[in-house]
Amino acid sequence: MRCREAAEQAGAFVDAEVSGRVRWRIRLHLATCRNCRRFVRQIALTRDALGRLPPPPLDAAREDELVAALREASR
Repeated sequence: MRCREAAEQAGAFVDAEVSGRVRWRIRLHLATCRNCRRFVRQIALTRDALGRLPPPPLDAAREDELVAALREASR
């Protein structure tokens, strides 16, 4: 695996959304590539930090849109 392919798969790798074979190939690449290890670590830290943020407040118009969409989906 090359760096470009590892970088393209990094988000899915961090989220554990890759197949076992792809995961193995990425792990093997990360074992030999310091730059990709740093990149994957940065993605993991960023996703973790973003996951800790509170959701943004909804304005009244957006809330009405979401309620209407949920009502429509439940029909």
